[in-house]
Parts: sequence; structure tokens; C-alpha cells
Amino acid sequence: MSAHDGGAGFRVAPRPVAIRVSEAGGALRFDYARLSKSAPNEYKLVLERPNTPAEPGELTLTDKGNILHCESDANVPGRGRSRIVQVFSRQAAEP
Repeated sequence: MSAHDGGAGFRVAPRPVAIRVSEAGGALRFDYARLSKSAPNEYKLVLERPNTPAEPGELTLTDKGNILHCESDANVPGRGRSRIVQVFSRQAAEP
């Protein structure tokens, strides 16, 4: 990623963006998350999609980078606003 002029005469690095494209009912759906590093192993994120409120969250890497802990506030169909917690673990390869 390259830096750009933030409008104030100084260069600012762009924030990372992750984009997911999926299909729902024959139409394409685009979701994206904006990430910003808040500490050495922590990231703040904002999940966004058209016509819905933004969904803030946090990502934390633990155990020497082998575990990713994700928490976010999401609009769950039929339940409304909910706190979502996900934990991902890297598995060692079998010999």
C-alpha cells in the first residue's frame, strides 16, 4: 500500500481493508472491514455493508500468534444487536 496526501500537506498510510464478495438471492453482496492497529497484538475493526449500521469489533492475537480472538457487535437476523465472539487456533501440521 502506498501513502497518500491526507489533505493537510502530509502523507498518511491508508488503513487496511478486507473485502468479502458473496451471493445472496442471485445478487452479489459486498461486505468490508476497516482495520487499525491499537496495540502490538490488537486491532480495532469496523465491519460495514450497504444499508446497515457499522459493526465495531476487536481482534487479538495471543499465544505467540497461534490464537486469534475476535469480538464484534453484529445485527443478527431475528435477534437484533448481539455480541459475537469467535476463537481461531492454528493447528500444528501432522508429521
